[in-house]
Amino acid sequence: MKDPTPGFYFCKQISAQEFEEQKVVTSQAAIMELLEGIVKDKNLSMKDKKKKLKQFQREYPEIYRSRFPTTESEARLFGDKPTIKQPMLVLRRPKFRNIRY
Repeated sequence: MKDPTPGFYFCKQISAQEFEEQKVVTSQAAIMELLEGIVKDKNLSMKDKKKKLKQFQREYPEIYRSRFPTTESEARLFGDKPTIKQPMLVLRRPKFRNIRY
């Protein structure tokens, strides 16, 4: 079966302003896709993921804020932080008496 689309394509000339707008939108979409790729990458360790996201945040703060508008939305990605356990045995230092009487 033949492809129903013709073999000829025509381009439409656009204004410089429209070109700049398309350039920005296309670039931002690609960068947003990169951010989603980092977020959803199962092969990255949590440490590497945090490192890459911090680097991304430094380079593209506006796009990062659009994906993570609040600290809560960022925290949901990383889940609960591990809590530091209290020591099971607390040794008290012995109180020394004053040597002078």
